[in-house]
Amino acid sequence: MHGACPGRGSERTRCADLARRGARRHEPRARPPRPLSIVDIAPAPEQSPSRHAAICTLTIADSGRDDPLGDAVSRRMAWRGAFVSSPDDDAALRTIAAGRDDVVCIRERAAIAEIATWGDQAEISFLRRDAHRRELLHWMRLSRRHPRYARDGLNREALAMSAAEALGAGIVLGSIFRALDRLGLAAMLVSERAKTASAAGLVLLFRPKHEDALVSGRHFYRLWLAIARAGFSACPMSALADAPDVNARLCALARVDDGRRLVNVFRVGRPQTTKAVSHARLPVADLIV
Repeated sequence: MHGACPGRGSERTRCADLARRGARRHEPRARPPRPLSIVDIAPAPEQSPSRHAAICTLTIADSGRDDPLGDAVSRRMAWRGAFVSSPDDDAALRTIAAGRDDVVCIRERAAIAEIATWGDQAEISFLRRDAHRRELLHWMRLSRRHPRYARDGLNREALAMSAAEALGAGIVLGSIFRALDRLGLAAMLVSERAKTASAAGLVLLFRPKHEDALVSGRHFYRLWLAIARAGFSACPMSALADAPDVNARLCALARVDDGRRLVNVFRVGRPQTTKAVSHARLPVADLIV
């Protein structure tokens, strides 16, 4: 309870009175809570057909120390706009991959520009699937009048879009997409090549091929925290990992062995704006069944 003195509940009033008089209590101070961490992830042996089924067991225990990435949790954000360069970029990128064998940082401008083109090719291949576009539009909150604008999904702030850009995105990705694509305009209108080319670097995460997806996901999240700790914002470029041909090209470029797979790619850098970006998040109570 905020403002309550430590000790038994019946003593709280007396404690408060003594504190107001300036008296000192000689009781030992309450110890701050020790940090907890996930020390083990055990995937469920079998998947249940039930709608709500356990997929893993997390073992949470006293870690005995603060997590070095803990302070980065509140700074982690997806920035989908362009980046500005800084003289500190190269040094910051080196800290992300330091001591890790599962991370590759690409800093060469020519390589970043080429991968930016690959990213556009991969993205348009998915957008040409009607179901993919429908799901994307379902989660996009392109108008402040949307009833879930500040609750979940991708609102304009999260997408780094102006009102006009958001209006245009809804039109382009909607019913006229196929017509625009036939005219050769769709790829140009949805291109993110310039944004990717403005990045300080690209960060690739490779994990063992047969590693459980939950474990790989944890490494993905912690890498994102490491990126935030280095002073960068990031945007996952999932299409690069999900498109088999582009995935293979990146694996060859990074010269990873056959026992590893590309989990995801981040474009990282410093946002063009210093304005705080708000992201819609569901309340924790809504996530607990």
